[in-house]
Amino acid sequence: MKAKVRVLEARRTAESERVKELETRLAEAERFITFRPKLQAKLNELQTDLTATRRELADAQQIAHLSETRDINAQEQLEMVMLDKEVAEERAELAEAELEDVKERLAILEVEVEVLREGEFTSSRLFN
Repeated sequence: MKAKVRVLEARRTAESERVKELETRLAEAERFITFRPKLQAKLNELQTDLTATRRELADAQQIAHLSETRDINAQEQLEMVMLDKEVAEERAELAEAELEDVKERLAILEVEVEVLREGEFTSSRLFN
């Protein structure tokens, strides 16, 4: 009978330890249940922040792309303006050269007219 009592006491001790272990697990589960709404709220807040951050990133990328496109357009316009300037400078140089040529021809014609006038003046004096 003493052996049976020892077996029962051993079982009782084991069951008592098991009960303590289960009570500990129950306490942990209750703490988790207490913290769960807080953790869920924090998770929801972080998900909302993540969504907002992703939206801001998409907006920033769109603005960067638009800025890049505008920069490319501005560079192309600058190149066109520079080409137009070069063409205008070449035309101005040609016009100046042509003006000098016309001035030279005018000077020659003025001299020829003067010579002709003097010749007419001289010949009209001879005939009078």
